[in-house]
Amino acid sequence: MVADGYAHRGPSGLLVGRLLGCTRVRLRGFRDAPRRRPQEQLMNLADARNLGPRSAEMLADAGLLDLQEVRDLGAAECFRRVRMVHPKVSLNLLWALEGAVTDRDWRDIDDRRKRELRRAVGAAKPR
Repeated sequence: MVADGYAHRGPSGLLVGRLLGCTRVRLRGFRDAPRRRPQEQLMNLADARNLGPRSAEMLADAGLLDLQEVRDLGAAECFRRVRMVHPKVSLNLLWALEGAVTDRDWRDIDDRRKRELRRAVGAAKPR
């Protein structure tokens, strides 16, 4: 039990509590609360081509804090990690990540590459 009896579900659905001035603590049986992220790292992601503040937040929630890490892992792996934290994330994020990794506009990604990416993340083509 949390010392002051305060516990709630945070924005990402994790159970968090308040204990002696700490904003988030790990409660037994639950995943760790999202770690705090420096504002300049979020700015780095948000300033990348095709990515904005919301995309940067979702990436940070998945533990991806800088653009080089996104490039090293690739668009498909980053999308899979984000989808684990935000299950309803749109494929538009996948296209944005591919554009950020390859430094081109997401609208310039050809259909063949989109099919490859869909296959890589296990997403069927919408009808």
